Amino acid sequence: MKSLMTAIEKWPLVRKVLLGLSCIVVVALGINLYSIHSMTLMGRSFDRLYEGELRSVSHLKEARVQYAIMGRALRQAILPQAPGERDNAYKQLADAEANMRRSVAEARRLFDAEENKAALARFEEAFAQYKLNVETVVATQKRGDLSDALALLASAEFQRTGRAANDALGDIVQGREERARAMAAAAKARSGDAIVFAFAILAGGMAVVLALGGVIVLSIRVPSERLRTTVDRLAAGDLEVTVPHTDYPNEIGGLARSI
Repeated sequence: MKSLMTAIEKWPLVRKVLLGLSCIVVVALGINLYSIHSMTLMGRSFDRLYEGELRSVSHLKEARVQYAIMGRALRQAILPQAPGERDNAYKQLADAEANMRRSVAEARRLFDAEENKAALARFEEAFAQYKLNVETVVATQKRGDLSDALALLASAEFQRTGRAANDALGDIVQGREERARAMAAAAKARSGDAIVFAFAILAGGMAVVLALGGVIVLSIRVPSERLRTTVDRLAAGDLEVTVPHTDYPNEIGGLARSI
């Protein structure tokens, strides 16, 4: 340690200053690079959250809305009313089904986990049964058997298949929302960890800078104090004193050789 300190004392002042500045730059650069890395990771996490979860939840909720519109349009088409209004209700029923299928297809495109695909398959199976019942009700009404169509519409079997499809879709929405909340919580936790680690890097870097600064200060102060002591002794008439550091190839050495 003493030999290292002696070696540093012999350095020119410019080298010592450059060493201190370089250390500060390295610490600042390290903190900035880590911050950029952390921000990039968080950005990717939020991109995955938006693309994979929030957008799929939005599509699935839209599918549920269109599914509800299908049920309302079917009831309007079956209940007694003017022929033109019934045609409009059937058109609304077809449009709602098309919109629902489009929303489900968009959500499926964003699915990655197998359990999500399996849940969507269960919905499609339940919806296929519900669709058959809807077609039966519509065909019965179009044959003119309005009372039978109303009875089918109010039957327990029709209500069961309708609820099954709706519940299956609701389960998917709930699962995606829970996954989105978990991803958001994980991203928040990673953000907190990144902040703590950044402060740790900052504290460690400051400790290194302060330690190096202390070494540089001592490498200047200690030989300067030795020269001052020597000058004081010479001024007091002690001509036998040996001037130290005359071999230093820096500013201290030049000052020592000039005494």
